[in-house]
Formats: sequence, structure tokens, C-alpha cells
Amino acid sequence: MTVFIHNWRLTYTVMRSLNSLEVLTPEIPGERDRGNCITSLQLHPKGWAALIRCSSNMDDQEWTCVYEFQDGSPTRPPVSPRCSLRLTHYIEEANVGRGYIKELCFSPDGRLICSPYGYGVRLLSFDENCMELSDCLAVQTSCLREVRSIYSHSDVVLTTKFSPTHCQLASGCLSGRVALYQPRF
Repeated sequence: MTVFIHNWRLTYTVMRSLNSLEVLTPEIPGERDRGNCITSLQLHPKGWAALIRCSSNMDDQEWTCVYEFQDGSPTRPPVSPRCSLRLTHYIEEANVGRGYIKELCFSPDGRLICSPYGYGVRLLSFDENCMELSDCLAVQTSCLREVRSIYSHSDVVLTTKFSPTHCQLASGCLSGRVALYQPRF
């Protein structure tokens, strides 16, 4: 398997070519010519997609993007004939805490995304009904929807994580404080 991330080339030997993944460059609407850097990566719990946090090469903009794996016949053509991911959803993020990696995450069922957002977190979904990714894939790339935002930190939030077994969410900020939430909808 060969993985391209910007100018890096990592080569792995694998038995099956179906296990390979190649990301040539993150595709961001309106940002094709600027270049982007992947700063965080999370796989969907059901293996349908990759959740990526990217920043521009100049580090002046950040995005959260969902890329669907191209298995079988794709609903849209890929960006590049060599790229095995297709952008399905995205949202621009607050560019607070430049240069720090912000770790985002999927909920255990894959319906929600928790993203560090300045001094808090944002819960995002694929559509207004919080449906699963497979039920709301459109032909066009669409924006992620903000379900809720929570601002409880006194410093920039850098990491988020859902509990795998309980309805809980944790976030951690640059000053070392960890906050636990029990989201109610």
C-alpha cells in the first residue's frame, strides 16, 4: 500500500489492494489552489468514511471534512483517478490556537461529530435529522450541520472524545482542564 500525504510517501506491503488508502491532498471547496495539511484523522465507526481536520498551508483557515471511501461504483467521480476518498461533507472551523492539532471524533454510532471549536466544542451532523452517513449521501458535497455548541473552557480546546459505552463526551483544553458533558437532545 502506498499512502501519499502532501510530499510524504509512505510505502507498506499488503496482501490485498482493497486495503489501501491514498489521500493525495484534502479537497476543500474554494481552496483547491492553496494547499492543505491534514492535522487530525478519525475513521467512521462502521468504516464508511474518514473524518479529517485540515488547515491551510498558511495556517490561516481550518476545516472539518468527511471523505467517503470509494467502494464499488461511486455516486460521484473522484477528485483524482488515484485518490480513493471523495469529499461528502465539510464545515469551516474557528481558526483559534493556530499551529495546534485539534482532535475531533465520531460518536459511537457515527451519527455525530464532535469538533474542538475555539474555547468550546461543536456537535455536528450530516443532516438536520442526525441521520447516518449512508442515509444522507447527496450527489453534491454539502455542509455539516451544527447541532449544538458548548463553550465551557477558558483556553483553546484541543481534543474531544465520546465515551464508547455511555452518553458522555469529554474535551480537553490547552491549559490542561478536562470537561465532561452528558448531551441531551
